[in-house]
Amino acid sequence: MAVPDPRFEVAHRAGHTGGGARIAVLDSGCSLTSRLRRGTTFRDFLEAGGQCDDDRGHGTVVASLAKRYAPDAEMAIAKVGDLARGVNYNAVVMALDWAAYEWGADVINLSLGFPGRGGCRNGTCALCNLVESSLSRETM
Repeated sequence: MAVPDPRFEVAHRAGHTGGGARIAVLDSGCSLTSRLRRGTTFRDFLEAGGQCDDDRGHGTVVASLAKRYAPDAEMAIAKVGDLARGVNYNAVVMALDWAAYEWGADVINLSLGFPGRGGCRNGTCALCNLVESSLSRETM
């Protein structure tokens, strides 16, 4: 459970509310009953036409924290994992590409874990390359 952090109030009083920023959360989706559903862009990378419903709760919590700190930021939530399938590596790569290059995110949150011993160990996999590429893209 997240511990409330009063520092966001200091930032808000100073006028830092995320206005003009675009935040993308790549996680387990967002609860269908969440207030985040209003004014948020959703994309389900596990199921074509899916509603991006969060069966883990983690994506909803992460997106809620981002919105609490930056209430005036535009938000996008991409579903890349669920309870049954875990985190899908290919979905993460597609979502990262979408968030960075199609949706135009200024901030992309990845709070993910991949099961097993597999995965990249030297920074040369497609996901690492895409993260590096999106970090170095020119800002408009």
